[in-house]
Amino acid sequence: MAHQQGSELKTYFAIFAALMGLTFLTVYVAYADLGSMAPVVAVGIAGVKATLVILYFMHVKHETKLIGLYALSGFVFVAIMIAVTMGEVAGRTDTGPSKDILRFQLLPHFNFVLIKILFDSIIKKF
Repeated sequence: MAHQQGSELKTYFAIFAALMGLTFLTVYVAYADLGSMAPVVAVGIAGVKATLVILYFMHVKHETKLIGLYALSGFVFVAIMIAVTMGEVAGRTDTGPSKDILRFQLLPHFNFVLIKILFDSIIKKF
């Protein structure tokens, strides 16, 4: 039993060292000139780090396949949300700021007053 705990401790330190190495790699990539590939590389490194944490520190590697499926389903859901968002962003035709956004930025107090009036009128009806 003690040998197994020692082996487990070595594994934890190895994973910790890998996570630290990947963190330093992330910092290096942040300052490197990779152009449009920089976010892709950074997200890839973050994915590897997240996988290591989930498999070893959350003990999913030694659990049943159902627990692994639950962990994987979260990643699949996030991937779907990112794909839908990127599809919407890629389909935009106007890249400039809209006049509505500028209006809301310039007049935040006025918008708060309008929301308060609307909320008060709804409350009065009830």
